[in-house]
Amino acid sequence: MALPVVAQRYARITQLEDLSAARNYCHQHGLNWLLLGGGSNMILTQDLQSLVMHMAIVGKHWVPAENLHCTVQTSGKGIRYLQVGGGENWDDLVAWSIAEGAYGLQNLSLIPGLVGAAPVQNIGA
Repeated sequence: MALPVVAQRYARITQLEDLSAARNYCHQHGLNWLLLGGGSNMILTQDLQSLVMHMAIVGKHWVPAENLHCTVQTSGKGIRYLQVGGGENWDDLVAWSIAEGAYGLQNLSLIPGLVGAAPVQNIGA
């Protein structure tokens, strides 16, 4: 579907500092913003005056529990924590986690979307 809709302002977010800078820009200029993942489940019918921030932070790595920015209580050994950029493809993450021997996500395979949409249950919507 090709609709003649454009965003007046666009920022590709590739690191956390980009996100902070884009939000500051919006506050300084009195703009709303739209944080966009892949955008495959959106249909826009008019031009956007907001700043469209395209989430493109990628990367994934294991994080030691002592480096987490929250309190975690566990009762077992062998627990690993994974930090993943919101711009990573969800199904690729599932496949990677299985290859890494980290099971649990395999039942969520083949869901389209990006990792950043997972916390709001919007992958595959």
